[in-house]
Amino acid sequence: MTREAKFVGGALGAVAVAILGAVTASTWAVAAGASPKLRILFRVMCHGLESRCLILWDTPMPICSRCFAIYAGLLVGVAAFAFLAFLRAKPLPLSGLIALSVPLMIDGFSQAFGLRESVNELRIFTGVLAGSGFALWCLGVIESNARERLHIVRFEALTRERIAP
Repeated sequence: MTREAKFVGGALGAVAVAILGAVTASTWAVAAGASPKLRILFRVMCHGLESRCLILWDTPMPICSRCFAIYAGLLVGVAAFAFLAFLRAKPLPLSGLIALSVPLMIDGFSQAFGLRESVNELRIFTGVLAGSGFALWCLGVIESNARERLHIVRFEALTRERIAP
């Protein structure tokens, strides 16, 4: 794995861990007696409708299960990219990212337009797919670009050696 991909993977993972940690800590705090107004801090990220949130310590989390799963999916994608070499061999094409995101879009839009009501299990599944797809696509593109730059630099160095008297 290239240095650039390690850096971006670490950053994506750190953001996901920070958000998931903050959400979990906030849920614990509210369960332990803190004001439920803590949930407002996460309103920028998510609607946080209690009926669509996971329950932890008998308390709804401040972000919905789909958003929670997207961040968890980022971690899954970063870990998969780091530990499975075949994922680094060729970047996930944009069409692959779109394919992994389509179930989330169908689920979200069909629910938003009142065609049906989604369930948390489906929100989690589609969120993990989209989050991991984004991480795999992003890291794959960065890895591929870094390798291409490395090959260009090596080629230029070889060319200079052959031309030099």
